[in-house]
Amino acid sequence: MLRKILIAIIIAILSLIIFLLIFGGCIGGRTLSKKQIIQLMLDNEELLNKAVAEIDSLDEYVSVVANTKFRPIDGVDFKGLYTGGIVDGETGRKIYTEKPLDSSVLYELLKDGKIAKIGIRRADPTLGKTNQLQFACKHRRAGWDRYTGFYYSKDDEPILFEGYKWNNPEPKGNGWAMEGRNYYYTEKITDYWYYYEMIFNNK
Repeated sequence: MLRKILIAIIIAILSLIIFLLIFGGCIGGRTLSKKQIIQLMLDNEELLNKAVAEIDSLDEYVSVVANTKFRPIDGVDFKGLYTGGIVDGETGRKIYTEKPLDSSVLYELLKDGKIAKIGIRRADPTLGKTNQLQFACKHRRAGWDRYTGFYYSKDDEPILFEGYKWNNPEPKGNGWAMEGRNYYYTEKITDYWYYYEMIFNNK
């Protein structure tokens, strides 16, 4: 009887360990901590500053650059970088186009998947938007969406999520925050570069 109980306990412990390894691996593999994101930016500062210039040379319509190896697109079978944006036409749909950028700065930044995509926000006063390059790390879903990463601010000022200008940001800790149903926080890392996290409450 005692032997059966011990075996049951051992099986339960092993099952728990396996579950934690699998579940923890899935979550941990998809997200980076704040400290890791900031270090990622600092470790690649020279490359990132070169990326700013390369992105400036892209067509005006381009709004995202990413790697299909880590972000597959339905109906697209190439493996490599893509650019995407809204184009004028009959449908006005967002299209994605393969770009031969294997030797580019952008490829170096996106090749290992730590940066999931680069969002390109161009100044648009009518929408209250300013220039922002958003280097997004993978996000997590659990009743809420948490987006994290870092961004380049051309004016070296804190910016809201997806390029919206921020009038009179409220200081919090080492940075600035906007609280409410959804939560946004940003913090300066170094000149022109900022960490961010945006949490959308889906409940």
